[in-house]
Amino acid sequence: MLNKLGCLFLRLNLFLSLGSYYVYTGWPEVRNGRERRESLVWFWWWIIGAVVVLIGLLIAVLCSRIHIDVEFVKHDQDDRLHIKIRAMYGVIRFRYDVPSVLMMGVEKGLLFRVDRNGNLHMHESTISKKSIDKDEIKQWYDQYKELLIGTRSLKRWAISMIAHFHVNKLDWSTNIGLADCAHTATSTGVLWAIKSALIGWLSTLLQFHHPPSLFVVPLWKGGYQLSMRFHMQLHVSTAFLLKAMLVLLWRICRTPSGFRIWRKVMSAGKQRRKQPEPTI
Repeated sequence: MLNKLGCLFLRLNLFLSLGSYYVYTGWPEVRNGRERRESLVWFWWWIIGAVVVLIGLLIAVLCSRIHIDVEFVKHDQDDRLHIKIRAMYGVIRFRYDVPSVLMMGVEKGLLFRVDRNGNLHMHESTISKKSIDKDEIKQWYDQYKELLIGTRSLKRWAISMIAHFHVNKLDWSTNIGLADCAHTATSTGVLWAIKSALIGWLSTLLQFHHPPSLFVVPLWKGGYQLSMRFHMQLHVSTAFLLKAMLVLLWRICRTPSGFRIWRKVMSAGKQRRKQPEPTI
């Protein structure tokens, strides 16, 4: 996308340069003053039209929304995660699928595979394997503390940005069954309490347009069973997201050594991505 934008600006610059040259020197086939004035008028009409089109495109982009769709499905040992991101009226789309998640214990943590479909027309796809263990979480926490030092009021900025996310839909259903009916009833009540607390906390951060749909269904027969489906749809304004990025950049500039800390954290993330993929 950046290459296409670069080519577009290069062509526009070339067009303006050639137009200016012909306006001041005269078109090759123009010989009299009247035709030269008419060419000048047409040239400026083209310039005005191009500017109007660019302004219209900019307004359309700023008025668009970024839609995010998150779905997590668990059925016994089968876990699946799907994330879809759509921007600029569907022109830009990304899809992340995690078809398998394996819990390898406390030391190795989680192992999973990510299928990514990206770019403007969904023609490219990549498959990678990731792992999250206690060392990875510790590195994230250390980098988070470094970013707090390298960014002025980062927590306040993050809370302000999250508050502009709008939740259009939230469905969260869980089916649980244990070997004993008393344990099943107790676990059902605990799940209701956990879900209510989490939704109450999310309601202080996000804007809900519709009440969330929550279900906990006890399974009295069949032994141990656990299945869950979590589905959330939310959106955010593109104009506000661009504004938030500019505010973040301003906060980094106001912090001593802010760019150095961010560059260090980003280079550490690139080095982790270059590490050999784990085997699942």
